[in-house]
Amino acid sequence: MVVEFFNQEREYQMFLDGGQAFVCNNLGMGPETHRIHVSECNWLNRAGPAKTGLHTSVRKACSRDLRELVRWVSERFGPEGIGFVYCALCFAEQARN
Repeated sequence: MVVEFFNQEREYQMFLDGGQAFVCNNLGMGPETHRIHVSECNWLNRAGPAKTGLHTSVRKACSRDLRELVRWVSERFGPEGIGFVYCALCFAEQARN
């Protein structure tokens, strides 16, 4: 299941508290900015508005299933490289673990 969050800080935090998830950030800001992260990613949680605690001031799509999130984003915005990219930081870290 894919869940969208926009200006829903409490609900987003409750979703994240439920365990590892994947997040596509910046929905609606142009496909070149759509980046899929692991929910614990430092870049996702400490950049831009997130520095001040406003994580959902930009629209996010989230899922506990990476394949499901990728399919959802691809259907709406296009395949990897056109409609989204994977975060180079957190997916590189995940590959090492």
